[in-house]
Amino acid sequence: MATEIINNGSSLKLITEGGTPRFIMKAQIVELEILRDTIIKIDIGQGALYNVYVDQLEVTNPPSTSVEELRDKMVEMLQSAA
Repeated sequence: MATEIINNGSSLKLITEGGTPRFIMKAQIVELEILRDTIIKIDIGQGALYNVYVDQLEVTNPPSTSVEELRDKMVEMLQSAA
């Protein structure tokens, strides 16, 4: 399932194939953490049930060759809000 992560000003827009877009406000994001090889956890500080998980292998935009590179690109997107 292809996923896109788009810098949408004050939010990150996550679009999955066949799904509705999901907006995560940048101000809510507490931490980006790499889990189990290719998974990135987006912690929004509301408990484990509200965390968002993204598989780097399924992300088509922004393109990345490693999970670390994708995390760094997401951090750059977060810093653009400051």
